[in-house]
Amino acid sequence: IYQIQWKFRDETRPRFGLMRSKEFLMKDAYSFDTDAEGADKSYWNMYHAYERIYARCGLKAVPVQADGGDMGDSMTHEFHALADAGEDGIAAYGVMMYVSFVFIAVFIGYAIGSAPIAGFHYGARNRPELKNLLRKSLVILVVTSAGITALSLLSAVPLSRVFVGYDPDLLALTVRAFRLYALSFLVVGFNLFGSGFFTALNNGPVSAAISFLRTFVFQIAAVLALPLLLDTDGIWLAVPLSELLCLGVTAAFLVGLRKKYG
Repeated sequence: IYQIQWKFRDETRPRFGLMRSKEFLMKDAYSFDTDAEGADKSYWNMYHAYERIYARCGLKAVPVQADGGDMGDSMTHEFHALADAGEDGIAAYGVMMYVSFVFIAVFIGYAIGSAPIAGFHYGARNRPELKNLLRKSLVILVVTSAGITALSLLSAVPLSRVFVGYDPDLLALTVRAFRLYALSFLVVGFNLFGSGFFTALNNGPVSAAISFLRTFVFQIAAVLALPLLLDTDGIWLAVPLSELLCLGVTAAFLVGLRKKYG
């Protein structure tokens, strides 16, 4: 017989750098065999059942000898589902996001700082100055985007080493992930500026559309599609692709509404 239920623990047992979960779903199975031979047969029946379960789920699981602890016996196995990145991928993504905020902050600061100026000229119906601000901002963003992208590519190794220098394999994965993710710096500034620009022009729906598409719709689509084509690299390139797609939307709004805003 077996049961599947939620388990609760309140103990500190770090494993692989992570704290043990206090709540998890677990299956307990019991065979009630009367001798060692019967227990051995039941064990291997259960073992092969799990092999079939993983196969039907499309997972490549490798059984390895495990430590049974206080409750275990001589026969104890764990099934490890193989992943391209696994825990290293999670760690690399965390480092990548932390570091990227430093670079993106430059674009966020410019978008926030220029919005009141755009709003002032729009309210004063000073269309030439509004157009001049937009033109100058695009030039500034082109130069800044190229500079920040170059800087992020050059600093990928030293910045990654600060966080994961203790593990050469993890360091190599993080550096590659960050260099691919850094391609988003070429276009993210234009999308942030575009969203802030339309907010300043009192066009909340357009501003919200840009933000919603770049941070939700396009990212979800990219995360689901790219790994099917590029494996793990598709995860790191999901944000650059979503920003590129959103750049097309931002440009379409700027061009399509240019007559209304001068």
